[in-house]
Amino acid sequence: MHASDSAKQTAEALPLVLKDIRSKNLKMVTVSEMIANGDSKSAEIK
Repeated sequence: MHASDSAKQTAEALPLVLKDIRSKNLKMVTVSEMIANGDSKSAEIK
């Protein structure tokens, strides 16, 4: 998806993308929700 005046197909594609997401029983979440619910492990690289 592109927020650009030159990407006219984005608005046309959005309903299809949302339909596909719903057909797979996926849940729409915000980036903030993903970050808050994320679990990560990291280690210092030397």
